[in-house]
Amino acid sequence: MLDFRKARQADSTDLTLCMDAAARGLSAWGWSNFSHKGQSAFEFGRERIRTDESSKLYFKNWVVCELNNNLIGAFLGFTVDDPYPEIDFDKIDEPWGMDIVITTTANTDAEAKALLTYFNMPFNS
Repeated sequence: MLDFRKARQADSTDLTLCMDAAARGLSAWGWSNFSHKGQSAFEFGRERIRTDESSKLYFKNWVVCELNNNLIGAFLGFTVDDPYPEIDFDKIDEPWGMDIVITTTANTDAEAKALLTYFNMPFNS
């Protein structure tokens, strides 16, 4: 059975790996630009997630999914200010979309679908 809970500080390593996998290495690249001499990009990312309360990446902004006490997925959620105040969305005549990559460590499609269903992900019938 899947278990969903708020992330704990002890999950920081797993959250770092999930984030970098979902971003296809972009997170590690970004962290490498800020890490200190002798500190790996992942160490920097983990510490930011674990300790930086001012960061949107802070562990308290995550929800994790576990199966048999193993973390199989994570969801990061936060609100952002309107990034495009100059756009009047009421005047947009056609919908636009974006690509979203969801990465889990689920072992089966059924486990992955259960995780995504919990987050109200719409599926085609």
